[in-house]
Amino acid sequence: MLPSVNEFIAAAGQGRIAMHELKINNKTLLGFKYTTNTVYSEDWDNVSLHARGIVFEYETGKVLARPFDKFFNLGEMIDVETGELKAIAEYVKEHLGFDNLSGDYKHQKFRVMDKLDGSLGIMFWTGHKWLVKTAGSFESDQAIWANNWSVENIDTSKLDKSKTYLFEIIYDEDKHSIEYDFEGMVLLGIVDTQSGIEESLSEILCVAKELNIRHADVLEFTDFDEVVKYAKNLPKTKEGV
Repeated sequence: MLPSVNEFIAAAGQGRIAMHELKINNKTLLGFKYTTNTVYSEDWDNVSLHARGIVFEYETGKVLARPFDKFFNLGEMIDVETGELKAIAEYVKEHLGFDNLSGDYKHQKFRVMDKLDGSLGIMFWTGHKWLVKTAGSFESDQAIWANNWSVENIDTSKLDKSKTYLFEIIYDEDKHSIEYDFEGMVLLGIVDTQSGIEESLSEILCVAKELNIRHADVLEFTDFDEVVKYAKNLPKTKEGV
């Protein structure tokens, strides 16, 4: 169950996560993002796991933007040497609903997404207009660029106001380790804002086609070992999966 806005505010007051704010049409939007200290101290609970750019309307407590929850790198949830799940994996299973994560995960088929090297763009309906923010800010340089790009390139009449659209923001001035030969917003996922349920891959591909925008490449593997082998041999032009 998603914690209330007051629980997020309390965690921010304790310095466990960071809070950012935007005033719009006499309403106060509050965004929350876990911090570097959260990661290093492994301070994960039901609030910090959901604090990856989530947005609430303060006056009503309504969630307005529901981005991806925290995801973990290889080695953070799985002991690479033994293949056993770490304790944090059990907590993540309980609070994020990964009921199919079991000791036999290595022998399941895997579908992975190309991890692009840009900035997460969170596009949502504020109640008055569509807005793009980044995980930690309403007014970052990346968010400003993305809002301008979306106005020119995305037909928002085709978007569902009950959904949060997640993109990788890529443009030349936003310097990262990997350079791309294009600028734009690449669709990564679509989340039902109230339930947190992610749309299927087929729906993501359909929306990307309808909007005439890029989507992240998706690859399928027979088991987890094949994923790891692939990732270890990626060229320097790829960040990961």
